[in-house]
Amino acid sequence: MHHSHPDGRAYPRERCPIYAAFKDGQVHRVEDEVFWRKDGSSFPVEYTSTPIQEHGQLVGAVVVFWDVTRRKEAEDALQRALVEVEALKNQLEEENTCLQEEIETRHNFGEIIGTSPAVARVTHAIKPVAPTVAHVLITGESGTGKELVARAVHRLSQRRHRPLIKVNCASVPRALFESEFFGHVRGAFTGAVRDRLGRFQLADRGTLFLDEIGEIPLDLQAKLLRVLQEGEFEQAGAERTYRVDVRSITATNRDLRQDVGAGRFREDLFYRLNVCPIDVPPLRDRLGDIRPLAVHYLEQACRQFNRGPGGAAELLGVKPTTLASRIKKAGLKRPTQR
Repeated sequence: MHHSHPDGRAYPRERCPIYAAFKDGQVHRVEDEVFWRKDGSSFPVEYTSTPIQEHGQLVGAVVVFWDVTRRKEAEDALQRALVEVEALKNQLEEENTCLQEEIETRHNFGEIIGTSPAVARVTHAIKPVAPTVAHVLITGESGTGKELVARAVHRLSQRRHRPLIKVNCASVPRALFESEFFGHVRGAFTGAVRDRLGRFQLADRGTLFLDEIGEIPLDLQAKLLRVLQEGEFEQAGAERTYRVDVRSITATNRDLRQDVGAGRFREDLFYRLNVCPIDVPPLRDRLGDIRPLAVHYLEQACRQFNRGPGGAAELLGVKPTTLASRIKKAGLKRPTQR
């Protein structure tokens, strides 16, 4: 029977789709209704009410219906599953946020480990710079953690959900610098068997970290300056100009001011890169960080070799305090896991 809505409200007769077929002579299709059994229970249906005419007169209607109980049950189950997945997703996001906060609290600034005044100066320099789009130049001796600073700047920036693309300029052969930075099209030169995206394209709307920036050849520095200023470049073999939106973070262990004076580095490029300078001190200038660094690497080694916290001294054969003392005595700039 068909006499009321799914919630039990009665149909006014003139609004019943079946009755309407008798009244207006039109076919009515309904996709979200119920039919009622004699025992008072209902089941979901889809039905079509088609009028029957004889000699131009309405004489009846044919109602064809489909029991969609199983489909409705499957749809309801799917909806419940989606709600559960969304709730789980929100929970995981909240847990991830809490874990990230815990990591940053424990390690002071993400991967930057230390509590010394020297490290505090670095983190204080990062905080106001990271949310901006300004170019950052990180200086410091080899092994002082310049890449960690670059990752911290990116992680705290508005571009943190976009990629951080790294290029070690010292490891790129001189002949391949343009291809590495700007890419090339197939056939641009011998060996270019396919199109290749450059690092600037990969970093579009993200961050490009150029390590050892002082190693870039002088003749390529003008092209680098152009893309940093204008956001434009050309690929080798291409006939069009590409546009990108890239924030650069550069790092060097060289004295770029001295290189500018010696004619090895463009002055205009130096000032373009040196908008927000951050100097990273060597470990010998922050001896108070030796112990937390030693503990960090001890814990890391224990996890790697499935040792409990008590196995750290056994694993390395020295106590953490002894290890810290040896590092201090040696004057190492880069704490290692050796």
